[in-house]
Amino acid sequence: MELEKAFSGKAASWSSKEGVRPTSLGEASTKCEQRHNNGPDTLLWTALEIRDTELARNSLRNDFGFHPVAIDDAVSDNERPGAFIGPDYVFVTIPVVETSSDGDCFRHVGAFVAQGAVVTVTSGPSSFVDEWFGRWSAHPVEVGSTSDMLLQELLDAAVDDYFPALDRLQEEVDALEESVYAGGPITVGAAVRLRRSLLEMRRQVTPIRDIMNLLLRRDTPVVGNEARTYFQDIYDHTLRLLESIDLNRDILTSIMDAQLSMTSNRLNEVMRNMTSLATILMVMALVTGVYGMNFEHMPELHWRYGYPIVVAWLFAIFFGGLFIASRIGWFTVKWPWKQRPK
Repeated sequence: MELEKAFSGKAASWSSKEGVRPTSLGEASTKCEQRHNNGPDTLLWTALEIRDTELARNSLRNDFGFHPVAIDDAVSDNERPGAFIGPDYVFVTIPVVETSSDGDCFRHVGAFVAQGAVVTVTSGPSSFVDEWFGRWSAHPVEVGSTSDMLLQELLDAAVDDYFPALDRLQEEVDALEESVYAGGPITVGAAVRLRRSLLEMRRQVTPIRDIMNLLLRRDTPVVGNEARTYFQDIYDHTLRLLESIDLNRDILTSIMDAQLSMTSNRLNEVMRNMTSLATILMVMALVTGVYGMNFEHMPELHWRYGYPIVVAWLFAIFFGGLFIASRIGWFTVKWPWKQRPK
């Protein structure tokens, strides 16, 4: 059967009389294609994992009766998440964040939502779908007994999962901020990595805001007034999430600017010290150069105390120059024994 070659997955149906019972993929596709016959007190959830992309396209079109435009978005992870309004269904791409040992990764979950039927499509195993399929199977009424309420529950969970991931990034940003303003160095690679992570998270979250706008501003099939109230709450959470991401990006930018300013200030201080020393040594070189010209008639060369006087003069020039330079702020020295312990 083409459906079984195209997908692996699971399906379950709920009714107010029978409760939840497992359903085969073939039966699920038949019920979904005949979704206009679904009753108000029934709900079918089919969770599909793509095995073969081309067979999946054909199966979603022939076995489930979905539009090719929505199918292209469902089988590809490279498309920008969005929504498609069909004649009797809504398709939504839900960008979810999943935490693994390698860090946070982003995946797309395609959701076809019709009257009494929900079909989720992923390119591979998804812990997000598995978790919520299990919750819905155990507590269908609490999670969502209608397709639009189940959709809002999935969208709400997807948005809420971004907050812990953002908190972990914010902790790293705060650590960098404390290090910079305490005078410690930071690695540019760490700041760039955090900035890239925040940009990627924003790229995933922004389409959710657009999806919420579409579901709230347009009369869409299968989305009732009760679900729209919850969609408004999800929209507010998405805006708060985007504001937090932008705030952390601004903080990270200010951290990098502060680090560059501190580095520039230290470089200027070093160059000022070196310039002061070079000027003092240049005057000393002038003195030694005069007495190194090997003229015969230089009275000081034959004085008994001529050499000690010149050496004392050089020492006076050196320390006197340092004193004057330090007084006018051109030369600063941080002596180790004068540093306050932290």
